[in-house]
Amino acid sequence: MMKPESTKALKEVERRFRERNLPFGEHVLRCRSKWERYIELQNVFHYLKIPNGDAVLDIGCADGRFLEYINTRLPDCPLYGIDFAYNSLKLLLQKVTHNVACGDICNMPFKSNIFKYACCIQTIQQIPSQDERHKALREILSTLKKNGTFVLTVLNQETWHDTVDNGKDGPLRSCPELYVYLFNPLDLQCELEKAGFIVEIITGINNLPVKLVRHLGIIGVYVDLLISRVIPSLSLRKGTYLLAKCKTQ
Repeated sequence: MMKPESTKALKEVERRFRERNLPFGEHVLRCRSKWERYIELQNVFHYLKIPNGDAVLDIGCADGRFLEYINTRLPDCPLYGIDFAYNSLKLLLQKVTHNVACGDICNMPFKSNIFKYACCIQTIQQIPSQDERHKALREILSTLKKNGTFVLTVLNQETWHDTVDNGKDGPLRSCPELYVYLFNPLDLQCELEKAGFIVEIITGINNLPVKLVRHLGIIGVYVDLLISRVIPSLSLRKGTYLLAKCKTQ
């Protein structure tokens, strides 16, 4: 088990990395095509099933790419976000006004039972201990109403195992400032259920090779979406990310 002081140090390294002049959101945009990003956002949006007018919380919102995505489709939804990198939140507020908080998701600054819908896109994987991940998931659970919906995405160990030295967790070889824990479907289900969520769906997303998606464009997006929803067993092996849809009791 990782010592608390080690966990705190790793989180601080990531926070400083993301506070640099090159925001983390921009780093992601340079590494991925618009079609790859669209597949992920479209899947999260699809599984959340948000009615127009309901509030949504984006946990680890960075510079707000998903909040912007919701805003273009459901303009009457009150949007909330939290992230511990202040520079990313400043970028978000320059684009469109949202209700955002700068803070640690292991100690959420929101009241209990106030959101019906929440998402967490590629954030839980960067919390560097199981105890801290459990604490974060319990904090998220506490903000949700009864029968609330929570959707999250994480890196799939099946496709990312060669990006860290031991194939499971540690600093990314390509970016040592970022710690990642690589989930498999069983890990993900166990951690969510231990925190108190009811797991309804776990599937893989971003299944097609990057070059193929870039070549096919929007057609590749729809083929990828179809694989995730119709052939989940294949998507769990081929998906770049895992997506879980959960409910609260």
